[in-house]
Amino acid sequence: MWRVVLCLACSLTATALSDLGLVGGDFEKLVFHSEVKASFIMFWNSTGCEACENMRPAWSKLGAEFEESMALNIGSVDCQIKENHPLCVGMQLVMLPSLFYWHPPNKEAEIYELPRDATNLTAFANELARACEPQTLAGCSEAQIEKIEISNDKPLDELETFTAYTRGQLDAARKRWLQKQVKIREWQLKKQHLKGQLRLVTEMQGEEEELKELIRENDHAYYELQEIHRDAGPDYRLLKAILAHRGVQLRRPTAAPARSEK
Repeated sequence: MWRVVLCLACSLTATALSDLGLVGGDFEKLVFHSEVKASFIMFWNSTGCEACENMRPAWSKLGAEFEESMALNIGSVDCQIKENHPLCVGMQLVMLPSLFYWHPPNKEAEIYELPRDATNLTAFANELARACEPQTLAGCSEAQIEKIEISNDKPLDELETFTAYTRGQLDAARKRWLQKQVKIREWQLKKQHLKGQLRLVTEMQGEEEELKELIRENDHAYYELQEIHRDAGPDYRLLKAILAHRGVQLRRPTAAPARSEK
């Protein structure tokens, strides 16, 4: 999925984030070396992206809720701004807007895959803000402490294998959803081509049902993706934190170029 290049000379505009537009600072320093332990960042385009504009009110509301938080940064990066291009390219974005979170000592971004309404965003942000710390057990529930104790007794290679398997489940679900997105986009491009040749009515008859089926499949794939993230996401984040404290950073393949949602 996503691999982040964090040593870029990339960009943010402030010393603390509360849904600030990030331009011209030191991203790595702010995300990994500030007093705030976690960051939740939206990557977007300020022009030509209707989905981005629709996302702004909920994101601004979230920023206001966590403005005084010392546990979580809320920020946004406008990829339309020239100074932000290195960061946005390094993120290897698949679509805009994209939401990512970081929880040091993990230096790799994770993409947020749950619903983007205000209720779900706030619930997830609260989870990040009080995330379990395997080293000190701060913020850990009894169930999480039990999992940490069990993990501490496991060989490192076994723990890595199980964590990678969990990551694979999440990646596979996202791949299935993206494949449906690609098919819908191909259908839309075909429709535009035929319309330009005045063949729309004759050539597209009977294919509207195909589009409806693609949309149904897309909705199902996205629902499945969200369910897997609800079920496996918390355990995966805990496992990554445990591995990070043991000096292991997971790797993953690169992603496709970015596109904007319409």
